[in-house]
Amino acid sequence: GTYANAGSSKCYACSAGKYSDDGASSCVVCGPGTYSKAGNSSCVVCGNGTYASESQSTYCATCPSGTYSGTGADACSTCSGGKASVAGSNTCGVCPAGTFGDPDDNKCIDCSVGYYGSASGATSCSACAAGKFADSEGSTACSDCPAGESASSTGASSCTTCDSGYFSGTGEASC
Repeated sequence: GTYANAGSSKCYACSAGKYSDDGASSCVVCGPGTYSKAGNSSCVVCGNGTYASESQSTYCATCPSGTYSGTGADACSTCSGGKASVAGSNTCGVCPAGTFGDPDDNKCIDCSVGYYGSASGATSCSACAAGKFADSEGSTACSDCPAGESASSTGASSCTTCDSGYFSGTGEASC
């Protein structure tokens, strides 16, 4: 972590972002994906979920949510569709059923009422078919409207009771 100029008896500490071996006459710049503090005798490799994009870095930055990195990274990679991550991640997780991976901010978002997500890793949710409903966010399936009720449109969050004198069977779109 120190060096001495030719003919000098005094050792100087290498500045942050550089390192040296014992007896060196100069310091060496740490490359991307590594960093060092002043006086270090080696560069430190950035850990999982962090990166150093420039040479001579003095620290590793944390990858933001929606991205990830392995060790020694000089940049973070973006999670692909249907996956997400929290800040500082080394992998992206698959969004569970009842959610979808938002491509803009790479977070898993619950399906809205009237919609469902039956499989993990989805990039969108599906509207409930006519005659079915989903009354809570994050649904993994739609329920049939009970007998005597109907849902005439897709994406229903509830069913409507049939008017007096009208009837419907289970899962019917109309009375």
